[in-house]
Amino acid sequence: MREGGRVRLWERVECVRQGDDCVEVALTVQVICVRDSKDVTRPHFAVGRKEWARFVGFAAGA
Repeated sequence: MREGGRVRLWERVECVRQGDDCVEVALTVQVICVRDSKDVTRPHFAVGRKEWARFVGFAAGA
C-alpha cells in the first residue's frame, strides 16, 4: 500500500485469544495504521504513536 508516496508494509499481529480475529498494523513515521486481517479491502484507521503506546499498555494489562 502506498500513502504519501511511501510504501507501507502490513504485519499481522499475533492472535493471543481463541479464534482467529486478528488485525494487521503498518508503522509510519507519524501514525500506526490498523486494519482487519480478514477483510483487507475495508478502510484502515490510524492512531498517533502516543495513543498506540497507551492502547498497547492497556491491552497488555488486560
